[in-house]
Amino acid sequence: KVLGVAFTATVGMSVTWTYIVPFYTKQVGLSSAIIPGLFALGGIVAVASTLAVTRLLASNVVQAVRASLALLVGSWGLLALATPWSAIAAQVLQAAGWAALLAALLNWAMRHTPWRTDVGASMYSVAVNLGAAVGPLLGATIVSLWGTRALPFASFAMTIIAVVITTTVDTYTLRQLRVPRRLRVAVRARFALRDRRQVWARRTHPTEMSPRGRAVAFTRGAASARRALRKRKVRVHR
Repeated sequence: KVLGVAFTATVGMSVTWTYIVPFYTKQVGLSSAIIPGLFALGGIVAVASTLAVTRLLASNVVQAVRASLALLVGSWGLLALATPWSAIAAQVLQAAGWAALLAALLNWAMRHTPWRTDVGASMYSVAVNLGAAVGPLLGATIVSLWGTRALPFASFAMTIIAVVITTTVDTYTLRQLRVPRRLRVAVRARFALRDRRQVWARRTHPTEMSPRGRAVAFTRGAASARRALRKRKVRVHR
């Protein structure tokens, strides 16, 4: 699910963001001299958003993902209005939502991965990069058919799909994500060790016998030991 959210959200982001400068200048009517300052504002908001979401990641990572996606949904809705003030507000919401989403998704991927954390981080990067590759192609198709004005609507739809995916996370997974991964791994390792010990005990312990059977086995074993000891003494004397 986390890879699906990462892919769809990245597609929604890159669909519009690939053509954001033409959208600002042609659809919104902003001057090209204002755009660098708008991007700088977005960078500052992104840093603040990343620092703010850090506290939620330890115990409410899925909720942090949902909140970030909600900010992105709002930003695409504002951007679709194509007015200067709505574009500025959309830039702020987009920067805050996207920065928080990246941090939350990476945390979710590394804490809930069935593989090692390095493999989980790699798969997360694959999903994000694949979305970043598909998004511009989808955006180019939309621009050729309906123009740049339709891009925010496509991003809105893709982000809604990501929100729907987060609603399918079951309660058991939510409870697991509230526990640090290192603790969950330690508990699993402890139970696995217990199971291996039980298997080893069943293999090495003698089979249950009746009292007579145990006595016969002991007598035979003792007799074999005495014979082996006598043979050893004979070899020593020789």
